[in-house]
Amino acid sequence: MSAIVCSIRPDYFNAIKARLSAQFAGHDFELIGIHDAKSLCEGYNRGAQQAGGDILIFCHDDIDIVHDDFGARLLHHLAANDVVGVVGTSKLVGGDWGYAGAPHVHGQIVHRPPGEAGYIYLAVGLQRPVTAPIQALDGVFIATHRRVWQALRFDQATFDGFHLYDIDFTYRAFRAGYRLAVPPDLLLLHFSTGRYDLKWQVFHARFLDKFPGLSQRPSAARYANLHVKLQSLEQVERLHAGLFHHNFGASTLAITTQ
Repeated sequence: MSAIVCSIRPDYFNAIKARLSAQFAGHDFELIGIHDAKSLCEGYNRGAQQAGGDILIFCHDDIDIVHDDFGARLLHHLAANDVVGVVGTSKLVGGDWGYAGAPHVHGQIVHRPPGEAGYIYLAVGLQRPVTAPIQALDGVFIATHRRVWQALRFDQATFDGFHLYDIDFTYRAFRAGYRLAVPPDLLLLHFSTGRYDLKWQVFHARFLDKFPGLSQRPSAARYANLHVKLQSLEQVERLHAGLFHHNFGASTLAITTQ
């Protein structure tokens, strides 16, 4: 297994290295650090070229893992799927996976922006055990088999920056017939939130030029998600377990938000 992380923060890089190494301690695991990426596409392609693993993980450096058995869960899902992420959509209508809104968005993530207390638990869709037909994934964490990357690679010519690399890569994987999944038992902590600034708009325009059939207006249902501020990761885990149990009968833990 090989994880590729583009990072210019030694503290972030060392932290994610420790966490991922612990998750995959029983496996042949390596972390490839790219510290001078010209773009995420370029950095990920360069790192994957250097990597020796049959499973490749492309992820941000500012993440942490909530569940101690995250690695085992991920490997279980990769045995049945080609590409696995934590948030995505089963109906891509633009360069943002959230544009389609409910019930076409799936997954969850926890945010804790620097300097803020508590945790923001964002659940965009836990309707069912989602394995297919996911069409695109968010780039905070993408795990795939080497053969998928070798067939597609990241489009560093078109996306020579830090936006839309993820939607482009995973949407092309879907179009090529690969099986994408957003399993509801995978939960990550992200120490930042997305920025849809002018730079994002530039790359969004490039994405729509590449896939003109996806140029649709965002659905009003894009805001139909659960957005809860909690004080501890224990509360996050209990809420996640309660939602998971309510839908799938996977846990008997009570929901506690006090």
